Amino acid sequence: QKEEDAGGGGGGEGSTLRTDFRPLAHWDPSIKTDASGNARITFKLPESLTTFRLMATAATKASEFGMAATDVVVTKPLVLQQALPRFARLGDTFSAGVLISNQTGTAGQAVVKATPEVIRSVGTRSKEIELEAGETREVLFEWSTSEMGDANIDFAATLGAEEDALRASIPILLPTTRTTTATLAQTDSTANESLALPQDRISSLDRLTATTAGTGLVGLGGAFEYLFEYPYGCLEQRTSRIRPLLIASEVAQAFNLEVLDGDAGDLIRQWLSDLDSFWDGTGFSLWPGGRYHPPYLNAYVLAALAEAREAGYDVSEVLVDDAVRAVESMARRRSAKPAYYSQRSWRVSRAFMLYALAKHERILEDEIATLVRDELEQQDGGSVESVSYLLRTLPLAESALLNSYRERLLERLRSTITIEATTAFASLANDQDYRWIYSSTNRATALAIAALAETAAGDDERLIVQRMIRYLLSKRTENHWASTQENIASIEAFGSYFRAYEQLDPDFDATISVAGSQVLTESVRGRSAVASSRELDLTAHANSTEVPIQLSKVGRGTLYYELVVDTYTTQPLAALSSGLSVVREIQRLDDAGRSVGRPTIVGDETVVLDAGQLVKVTVTLRSQADRNYVVVDDALPAGLEALNAAFDTSNREQTRDSGTSRWWGSFNHSEMRDDRVLLFADYLERGEHTYRYIARATTSGSFVYPPLQSELMYEPSVTGRTATGRLSVRPPNPSE
Repeated sequence: QKEEDAGGGGGGEGSTLRTDFRPLAHWDPSIKTDASGNARITFKLPESLTTFRLMATAATKASEFGMAATDVVVTKPLVLQQALPRFARLGDTFSAGVLISNQTGTAGQAVVKATPEVIRSVGTRSKEIELEAGETREVLFEWSTSEMGDANIDFAATLGAEEDALRASIPILLPTTRTTTATLAQTDSTANESLALPQDRISSLDRLTATTAGTGLVGLGGAFEYLFEYPYGCLEQRTSRIRPLLIASEVAQAFNLEVLDGDAGDLIRQWLSDLDSFWDGTGFSLWPGGRYHPPYLNAYVLAALAEAREAGYDVSEVLVDDAVRAVESMARRRSAKPAYYSQRSWRVSRAFMLYALAKHERILEDEIATLVRDELEQQDGGSVESVSYLLRTLPLAESALLNSYRERLLERLRSTITIEATTAFASLANDQDYRWIYSSTNRATALAIAALAETAAGDDERLIVQRMIRYLLSKRTENHWASTQENIASIEAFGSYFRAYEQLDPDFDATISVAGSQVLTESVRGRSAVASSRELDLTAHANSTEVPIQLSKVGRGTLYYELVVDTYTTQPLAALSSGLSVVREIQRLDDAGRSVGRPTIVGDETVVLDAGQLVKVTVTLRSQADRNYVVVDDALPAGLEALNAAFDTSNREQTRDSGTSRWWGSFNHSEMRDDRVLLFADYLERGEHTYRYIARATTSGSFVYPPLQSELMYEPSVTGRTATGRLSVRPPNPSE
């Protein structure tokens, strides 16, 4: 039956205000019939003036099934239907109202009135229109938004003796954009930080997270286990297995890391014994009996032989002498680049060979100097791995000539490092030929850490190195890195960092005070690869734009800390690029999906569309490094609706260019919601990524176009956004 109770005022004396617009009128999972197979139920319909479909299914004890359906039309002589956008944002002005249908059978003058709550009307709240019999017309009112919440508008209409009234609701959303700032530092006594908070922010959403530790190697582990559990076979993998036991045993002992079940010495001696099967008299091969001698591999094994000898193991001097001569021959033949090596790969290989030779006290000064000059002359910045190996060679060479290049090499290395909030990484040229020498951004970052820690262990480099270590630790999957080379390079880097900066066993008490009030106390007793993290309350500083924080430490060791502040603002924002950069482009389309006019970059200028017009939205994301777990949040203006190509109701011709053409290393999941389009990438390769979707301008008015924002889900300080924009939708031309 139809609900008859009045829902409130708004339509004049005696009017019924319709407020119940539930899409599902009734559902009953189990109804028993009488002996004749009949059943009767009663329920009240929602107040929508529409066609309801009644559907029933039946089953008997004998497993007989049936179904039936019928339609019920609910209408009135005068009918109102809401015509509002799905949402609005603070700062919007727009035209919206109702559709009015005259089903009385005679023409007449209708009066439509609007009574708002929360939302503000601009201009008249009452309009008179002439309606022919059977005619439906749109009646629009002007609105503006100045406060958030669920806005209600009561619309009431009369035409002669007939009337209708309904309550329409529209959520007013905050066009909020989260801003994350982070500080990573350390102190040996007391540090004073000042947190800058935006003036025009929503202070109730402020959040401060403080993380403290007694080491910069928080999260260490995993890589050791990976190297021992990997199904080894080739010489590179076998060598990677034993090197942690040679170069990072002190790190493992300091942090109580279990790196091996059994005798490490037996494993190293077995590796030394097996080397003969990979040696054919002129070089090492990847596999026993092989005849090809990769230069990088030979340098790698030669360096490991030096580390084994330094650790006190009995190394075959005959094999070492032969290997030194073989690697020296390769290094001296500057033009003997393997055909499949790029010039960068060859420079890295030669630098590594010269470093490995220096570890055996074989210094090729002329070759080192020539390669240093060649690297410094590279206009593209050269190779971070080559520079790292050369820097580490200088202190071994003890040469005044070579040492004169130290500062220039350090400057070149620093120029390859990209700093992003609390992380940093070494930028590796996108050279596909690097795969022959196992290169990656993670390995390059690890090698740069070792070079800085071993050759420039000052306070400035220490902070950069800490950020690089955080970057490496954030790039692990299941607690280790992607390859044996990445794992061993990271372990070597951690060993260099540990020897340079963390020789003292921490034993201290730390306190954090916010604006003079102590809010956190922590005790650090001995080394631990686990940090302590707390969320601190900022409600007492709702009216502040700057909050002083003091971190103090009493006792032995260094306090490492990170402060992350999240704030939200409704004010227009400028574009930002902190590790990620994004662009949103709007291209107008005709009804066939063809481009019309030039595209518009949102944020650079106001996007102007006609009501009903189709557009193609192109989202472009650029990243300087490979990333994991990236989200792109494309918040929509209230006057624009995204068309989902997955729905049968969407025009296939209009949405044929939606989505992304890449299937790996890019966006692998998307969601279309009323107020935004969300893109996700579990793994994002460095470079440029695009996603396209079709949208339609639905409501005339002037709307806030929120920034397009991207961030790492587990490291939101790596982020990028466009500037806040505006969308102007012109009403349809009555003459068309």
